[in-house]
Amino acid sequence: MKIGAREDLTAAAQAFFEAAPWTHLADADLFGVRDEETGTTACASVLGAAGAEYGFSLCFGPQAFSILERVQGKGPHSDELLYEADVLTLCAQRPGEKAVPAEMRLGTFGPARLWAFRKPRGERMRAPAEAEARLLARVLLALAREVAKGRLPVPRPPGGSREIPFLVLSGKGSRAKAAWARAEPPRARPAPSARLFVPHALRKAIAARPLVSPWIVSLISAPVSVGEAQVRMFVVFEPREGRILHAEPLLGPQAVEEAGRALLTALAGTGSMGPYPGRPIEISTDSASLAENVGGALALLGIRVRHRAWVAEVEEVRRSLDAFLEKGTTPGDARLPGPGSAGGRS
Repeated sequence: MKIGAREDLTAAAQAFFEAAPWTHLADADLFGVRDEETGTTACASVLGAAGAEYGFSLCFGPQAFSILERVQGKGPHSDELLYEADVLTLCAQRPGEKAVPAEMRLGTFGPARLWAFRKPRGERMRAPAEAEARLLARVLLALAREVAKGRLPVPRPPGGSREIPFLVLSGKGSRAKAAWARAEPPRARPAPSARLFVPHALRKAIAARPLVSPWIVSLISAPVSVGEAQVRMFVVFEPREGRILHAEPLLGPQAVEEAGRALLTALAGTGSMGPYPGRPIEISTDSASLAENVGGALALLGIRVRHRAWVAEVEEVRRSLDAFLEKGTTPGDARLPGPGSAGGRS
């Protein structure tokens, strides 16, 4: 997130908390947001009326409304719900709670520390990219102004009506004009995730490779972006010898598909950072979407893909990557720091 976008989001977060919209809206008073400048539609929830958590969340995708309704329900959230959620969220952290990563912090409001995160469907949370930060700031400022003018949405009428209020933003920048309308939230089924295709020649090459110990793969969100695209590092790690076999930065919404193709070339021994030791009997990953993308294809090659919510080795690589990016490159830097070395050489 660039400095200008961070400053705008910080100011918008301050305005939102000063307006305290939770004094007028319950957590369950869901409403839609339509931003005409970006073409974005989302469902929104203001948190704070219950006195437990304070903040604001935008939820994206065709299942956004049903996901927020389920989040409002009592009891622990299922792994399926956490996987499906695609959110952009502003939070307030109480004193004494564990500090969040620096790239997510937005200053303070009274004793609370403000922070924001983006969690795409099937992925871990990360800092908002620049475009996401500007969208959130735009919505927060508009909502704060609506509170000041006493123009908050009326909750859904009783009787089972499917219509919800929609905050419609028009114009450019932070001074967007706001108006309220009513419409039904989108309820279309999401398109199925893309699956990895393995050409015949590549299948033969992978099948001919010797069996080796399991690998760990991950798509790690880096605290940097290129324009509006978030940088994600695709990493292949061999835990038995502590070696990074492959590390490749990927950009944009096709990162999962590109990571799948890069994994295929590593399995075939033809990747750009070889040599690679062989064909692992198993691959673990903390990325649900990557496991979904490659699992079926690799199962046909005798390689089991396991999705694990938390992988200790990935956390170590993530910390090394963050330290590397914060330090920047210096003369003599020849490889990504982390357990072992890049390129399959110890």
